Amino acid sequence: SDPLQFEWIRAHVAAGVIVTCVGDDDQSIYSWRFSLGVDGMRRFVKLARAQEVVLDTTYRCAPEILGAAARLIGRNTERIAKHLRTTSTIEGSVSMQGHQLRTSEMQSTVRAVLASGEVSDSRCIKRK
Repeated sequence: SDPLQFEWIRAHVAAGVIVTCVGDDDQSIYSWRFSLGVDGMRRFVKLARAQEVVLDTTYRCAPEILGAAARLIGRNTERIAKHLRTTSTIEGSVSMQGHQLRTSEMQSTVRAVLASGEVSDSRCIKRK
């Protein structure tokens, strides 16, 4: 939530409304619109004397991908501590490529998507 949304929540709590908020501090990408991120989550718990329930299990992510993601987001010190796990048994892989230009990154991504067979050339938009 952003500061305005948090004030809306605060007003409801002050009026005696039972408020439930759901969020994922590991997917808080809205700082560009002044999202409060994990600090907002902590403020809500304190304000509403809320019970914090940590959901740490995914049902769709391959263990190899979740492991790589957990190592990356684990470097973030401003997050709610949790041990991420998956119930998925599918196999996955993670690879990394470096690009100096956004255009080469985009072209590489398009080639990878086309090579996956999930999208055909006819569904891609070509720009000059």
